[in-house]
Amino acid sequence: MQKLTNYLFRPVSPVASGLFRVVYGVLMFFQFYYIEPYIVQNLTLSKYLLKYDFFTWVKITSPENLELLFLVAMLFSVLYTVGFLYRIASTVMFLCWTYIFLLDVGHYNNHYYLNCILLFFSIFVNGDAFLSVKSYFKGVRMIPNWNVSFFKLQMFVVYFYGAIAKLNIDWLKGLPLQYWLGEDFSLLGIIPPDYSFVFMAWFGLFFDFFVGFMLFHNKLKYYSLLFIVPFHLTNHFIWSIGTFPWMAIGICVFYFNDELTALFSKKKNQFTGLKKSPKLVKYVSSSLLVFYAVVQVLMPLRQYLIPGETSWHGYGNYFAWRMMLADKQGAAKVVLYTEDNQKLGDVRIQDYMNVLQFARMIHIPMHFVRFAHFLDQEIKKYPQNQSLGDVKVKVSAFKTLNNRPFAPLIDSTVDLSNVQYQVLKKGNFIIPYVNTKNKMELDVIYEDEYLQFK
Repeated sequence: MQKLTNYLFRPVSPVASGLFRVVYGVLMFFQFYYIEPYIVQNLTLSKYLLKYDFFTWVKITSPENLELLFLVAMLFSVLYTVGFLYRIASTVMFLCWTYIFLLDVGHYNNHYYLNCILLFFSIFVNGDAFLSVKSYFKGVRMIPNWNVSFFKLQMFVVYFYGAIAKLNIDWLKGLPLQYWLGEDFSLLGIIPPDYSFVFMAWFGLFFDFFVGFMLFHNKLKYYSLLFIVPFHLTNHFIWSIGTFPWMAIGICVFYFNDELTALFSKKKNQFTGLKKSPKLVKYVSSSLLVFYAVVQVLMPLRQYLIPGETSWHGYGNYFAWRMMLADKQGAAKVVLYTEDNQKLGDVRIQDYMNVLQFARMIHIPMHFVRFAHFLDQEIKKYPQNQSLGDVKVKVSAFKTLNNRPFAPLIDSTVDLSNVQYQVLKKGNFIIPYVNTKNKMELDVIYEDEYLQFK
């Protein structure tokens, strides 16, 4: 423990931390700006929100309050960038972004989750020790090594588990890329399409697996930039994944802290020494950092505790760095029945949620259980519905992975309003994935007025 504490709290240069703060502050400003229209103008119209486990208490506020929230968030993003009132700015940004993130599962992606983590730790690291308003007036002070090591470890986890998730036969065949890029796509205009998809898939796998290790190697880290920069720039121009590619490039500064220090400061000893912390604070901080690291390493593994194809049943998909692994399409309809199974009518899903929310329910079908509970409560709110008795909520849903034939996803005979929602145990209402070659007639889905996601 003493060795670990000495490592985490040894003084290091703040140059990389300051440079990343500037880059990340600008990126978060634009991230708030880009997501605002969806949250304010779209999500506020939804009558039903898909909630995260343990965060069902998070409620959406009015469009006017949300506009004010985004204005405040972008203002403090500027303060964060210049390093003025840094910890207050970090706290405000973290609270604003995490609130937006937790409002609804529909706009979940791993990059948004990563922003929550980075902003939370920004509150505690000394990100304003260099290239900031504070350092301009008070001078540059050394920072504890964990301020740098945290970011390096976090990106290693992202890359490594991104590689583990790609170890499936569909990805190695290049199947999802084929449907996303189009069958006529040719890499560099000279490589045949079939080989282009396979090459890109395997390159993505090897990149995610090895780049984290390369960045930790004193010599290989220089060569890693030859892969990191083109890889993330390509992702930016091909996929709509927000600011993540630029953040991933920017975070590389932590691996080159010594080199950047030599570049920005000829005299390293001009930095003021590290402010000493009490031994108890060091031990507690080190223990918390170890606990966080263990959680980050173990959390993505929970998907392997649940039998079946994760891309099909969705359990363990969140917070596991499963990024762009499969092309998923689906269709569903919700039907109400009386106690004696007499059909009352179909529920117009689109009256309750937008297309992103519906797509998430297809991706993670356990959300249909909570939606069924919500509908059951809505029906029971009105006295005139008491004569209907215990109304049953049944869901008929179909899903396809990587352009395979549609297959049944949910047992349409089960009343989901009576199914207990469970966090880790897979519900029996989800029909196991079968890689079938039997085509399901899509006309049946069209004729029965299924709501579809493509």
